[in-house]
Amino acid sequence: MLLPKSDFDGARKLWAPFLEKNAGKQIILYCRSGRRADTVGQALAAEGRSVTNAADSGLASGGPADPPGRQALTPGAQVSY
Repeated sequence: MLLPKSDFDGARKLWAPFLEKNAGKQIILYCRSGRRADTVGQALAAEGRSVTNAADSGLASGGPADPPGRQALTPGAQVSY
């Protein structure tokens, strides 16, 4: 599902129902550069959600879907790329 960061930063009209429906599930975030996914991932992890940032998965370059470098964000995790 594609959810814009602008909605996440704002009223969360799209994000709120998605997060409610998927409570307790791992959320995989991605964007072309990984920057927006990282920002949203940090916020969701701070809220106690289990998040994976797929920035290193090669989506922008057409690389492998699940490389060894992929990082899972745990609640309160600090991530640097």
